[in-house]
Amino acid sequence: MTKDYRNMQEQMKFQKEHFAVDIEMAKQISAKYDLPNQDIDRVNIRSRTLLSEMEKPYLNDTTWSGKMYRNIVKSYSDFKKSKKNDVLQKDKEVKECKQNLEKS
Repeated sequence: MTKDYRNMQEQMKFQKEHFAVDIEMAKQISAKYDLPNQDIDRVNIRSRTLLSEMEKPYLNDTTWSGKMYRNIVKSYSDFKKSKKNDVLQKDKEVKECKQNLEKS
């Protein structure tokens, strides 16, 4: 029982001191996609680097917690891709509108 308790304490400590901190950082980076005049490539690189580092320890982890961590990282990665694509699409639409206005 003591060994299980220690393992649970270690896992909770890791979640609090590392994983939760990284998730908060991922949220902050993702929020930058919505800010005007952002260098989307730079934001994307920061996000991709962080998510990659977060995923590394769990690539071969077949436990339920390893799968959970990978799924959380994958969800943020999918969200990041979606936000990036939205921003790029909006930029494209703005450019097209400007071109149309210039033609008129």
